[in-house]
This record gives sequence, structure tokens and C-alpha cells, in this order.
Amino acid sequence: MTPEEREAMRILQLLFGRSANEVNELFESIGISAVLSYIKGEPITIPCIGRIRLSYEGDDLTMKGKEAKLKHEFTPSPFLVRNIGQLEDGNETEIEKILTNRFKPVFKTGN
Repeated sequence: MTPEEREAMRILQLLFGRSANEVNELFESIGISAVLSYIKGEPITIPCIGRIRLSYEGDDLTMKGKEAKLKHEFTPSPFLVRNIGQLEDGNETEIEKILTNRFKPVFKTGN
């Protein structure tokens, strides 16, 4: 795992409120699902992110050995498009609403 992937996993663990192991298992499962989609010749669908279509273009030789060379095409999900549009327009995003509702009980003081 790259340092960037480790940092992304740490952030997701904090946002999701789950253990590092649970977050890791979720993303391993997404990775497995992605390979299965590739085997079936289907685009890889990642909910709330989008679809990725991969095609194999051969191998590259790197210092680590052979590495698959992949061509990719990304189609963002409506959720991602909508939230980025809201952000760029200066409006409250769905993501802000989700996070507010998720963390409100954590910061709420007793009545």
C-alpha cells in the first residue's frame, strides 16, 4: 500500500467510525469486485464515485518486474457530479449534510 493509500484509509476510518481492519476489508472487497468485473468485461462500479472501464494494453518492465499497462476510462457517478457542482457553485453539498448528521450526535451536549 502506498503512503497516499494509507492516508486515505486513515481518513476513511475516521469518517466511517470503523476500525482500520473493517475499512481495509471493505476496500479489499471493492478491489476483488473490481477484478471480477474486469474478468467479465464489465466496467468497475464504485458507488458514489463512478464507473471505471479498464482495458489491458500489455506489460511494462519496471524495477519491480512486469507491470500491467492499463487504459482507463472514468465516468463519474451522479452523486459525485452533483456534489462537485454544489461545491463549485458555493452551495451546501449533500456531503456536508451527511457529515453534519453523522457527527451532530458526537458534539451534541446534554439537554
